[in-house]
Amino acid sequence: MAQGDQLISFAIWRDDHYFRRRSYSPSHITECRLIQTNQFECAVRTYLLHLVGSTIFADKTHTCVEAKYISLFIDLDRCQHYLWAAAALVFLYDNMGDGAVHDTRQLGGYMTLLQCWIYEHFPRICKRGDRGAVPAHLPIACRWIAKHVVEGGLVTYRQRLDALLLEDVLFTPYDNDRANHPFEDISMFSGYLRCGGVSVPYLPERCLRQFGRIQCIPPDVPPRPVSIDWV
Repeated sequence: MAQGDQLISFAIWRDDHYFRRRSYSPSHITECRLIQTNQFECAVRTYLLHLVGSTIFADKTHTCVEAKYISLFIDLDRCQHYLWAAAALVFLYDNMGDGAVHDTRQLGGYMTLLQCWIYEHFPRICKRGDRGAVPAHLPIACRWIAKHVVEGGLVTYRQRLDALLLEDVLFTPYDNDRANHPFEDISMFSGYLRCGGVSVPYLPERCLRQFGRIQCIPPDVPPRPVSIDWV
């Protein structure tokens, strides 16, 4: 039995033992246990809010999370079926759009995801530590270890980006791991991804080489759909 299960089992035994030793009515015991259940669910929602606020929904403050995301965890049984990967992309793409503005100094979004994507596709741009092959049940991103920034900082990165050649880009770095992480056809969806009141374009046909396909002239970007703000 895991340590967490042992703690929960002990808490249940302690409460039952406590109630038996005192002359409480069955209705009072039921009410107390209902309160404990509600407290547990509130604690779970608080933890999940902290989790998404420090990962996929991390903003520029890196210390705060918007309270609107708590609505995603009202139904704890249902939230496990949400498309969290799509939500992470929406938030990251939206922040990267803001980051393209010349006076932007910080970037929000899931930086671990972006950093590991750079490690995979642009191995010559920055320093990276390589753990080698990772177990099949772990994400491929566990392979990488972040290193210190290169000397020269932003200027050096810009120079390396400008000097990139076709052979410097690794378009399909995941081919050797398809047995563990097979390609999903939904990745070829073309259109807009939406999370709450934010929608961002997701157009894989504009870079088909990352899917091992031959690049052709892509169609025009479709118009953005009407978004609905968070209630």
